[in-house]
Amino acid sequence: MKYIIYCRKSSEEDRKQYQSLETQEHLLTELAKSRDLDIVQIFRESKSARFSNNRPLFAEMISLIKSGVANGILAYHVDRLSRNLKDAGEITELMDKGFLHEVRTPNDCYITSSDLLKMNINYVFAENYSRELSEKVRSGNDTKIRKGEYPSMGPIGYINVKNGIVPDLDRSFYIKKIFDLYDSGVSIGKIVKIAFEEGFRSKRDRKLYKSSIGRILTNPEYYGVIRRKGTLYTGNHEPLITKALFDKVQDRLNQKTRSKTRELFFLYREYLVCHKCGCKLTATMKKGKYIYYYCTNTKNICDQHKDYIKESEMEGLLLGLMENIIPDKELFSLSFQRFVFNKKAEIKNSTKERELAQKQLDLLQKRLDKLEDMYLEERISGEKYDVKKRDIQSELTDFQMLLKNPNKDKGYSKLELVENFRNRAISLWKLFYDGNDEVKKEILESVLWNCGILNKKIVTTRYKLPYSHLKKFGQTTNLAILSERQDSNLRPYAPHAYVLAI
Repeated sequence: MKYIIYCRKSSEEDRKQYQSLETQEHLLTELAKSRDLDIVQIFRESKSARFSNNRPLFAEMISLIKSGVANGILAYHVDRLSRNLKDAGEITELMDKGFLHEVRTPNDCYITSSDLLKMNINYVFAENYSRELSEKVRSGNDTKIRKGEYPSMGPIGYINVKNGIVPDLDRSFYIKKIFDLYDSGVSIGKIVKIAFEEGFRSKRDRKLYKSSIGRILTNPEYYGVIRRKGTLYTGNHEPLITKALFDKVQDRLNQKTRSKTRELFFLYREYLVCHKCGCKLTATMKKGKYIYYYCTNTKNICDQHKDYIKESEMEGLLLGLMENIIPDKELFSLSFQRFVFNKKAEIKNSTKERELAQKQLDLLQKRLDKLEDMYLEERISGEKYDVKKRDIQSELTDFQMLLKNPNKDKGYSKLELVENFRNRAISLWKLFYDGNDEVKKEILESVLWNCGILNKKIVTTRYKLPYSHLKKFGQTTNLAILSERQDSNLRPYAPHAYVLAI
């Protein structure tokens, strides 16, 4: 057998006096020498195992085992391998599938199915320890915050002491000056330069850039509060500025970052493209009240920029598009009725399938329980037990996945969505005709990508889904074709079938 030595220690265990990486490696190397074990690689990782996907060296070790480079692991304790059930499950699965033959520690060796159970119990204890440790830390921080004590590393301008934070005599006066400078109208860029020239540095003696100054100016903790997860608590540390100054600075910051509103609003500009050159159409207002649309002629190859289209004319063209989305409303309604009938039958059949799957699942669970009893009573061998258990577990997984279908209870709610879309599609022309600018804008955003304009006419149209599928009603009158749904060969959806997908 070939082994990998895996050593791990995280910062949260420093106060617990857990064995260092060097000590773990030394003990495991000595264990390998005493047992004449073949070591192919040693990993030393300083990462927490509380969450999965947090340890690159652990992932590399798993890959090496899957590729056959090694089939055994040496660790100081199983909690060095994991403190979460997902990573524990990976180790267990490797052993179940035969990639991993052994997990060995100085005190234990895990190689059989019974050992797996024991190992998983150890993993649960390890995860529980991690959870309790996290809860204790959180509880301790909450207690500190309620007492007004700063619970973690203080912001720049403060230093940490036993029961919180106090002003840093070397930096705190810079904080007050930064707020005063910005309040007086000095830009953040200028403040960066002034602070650097006067010797203001970070806690790591580095230059503070605009982003750092921005964080200082938006940190309310400088006026005496503690900020945690968006909530402010009263702190007992000495404020470096007044709340009034902080509020004035926030007002100025918000004023500078507030985007300027567009003075002129051209409703259709975003959806119009010149069919001849591909440039976007722009708009202008003449005599203070007349809006015209025309090609920008950015490429200097087009004569369409000479044709100005009145906004009223453009609205008429778009109304024609809305009216033509569903050429045959009666056929559309019949197709919808057929779809509702088929969908209700599908939901009913799906319910029966789930009931049968649940019954089969119960039978398989009983078979698995009976197999466990036979094994414990030594009526079957361990090898036969493993084979039978694997077969039953495979079937169990299949039925469990079937019952976990996230769409099991959404059939009727989707029918309601489809009906709402049907009603909206049929009345789209009237909604656009009667609606104000906000209504028209919302309809255009949901229906259109763009329209190609040539000689003051719409010659091409790109509809958004699902409206693009509705055009198929103008290409066929075969109800059976219109009622088709997309299959495994990825044939196109009929309009209502696509709506179901939304």
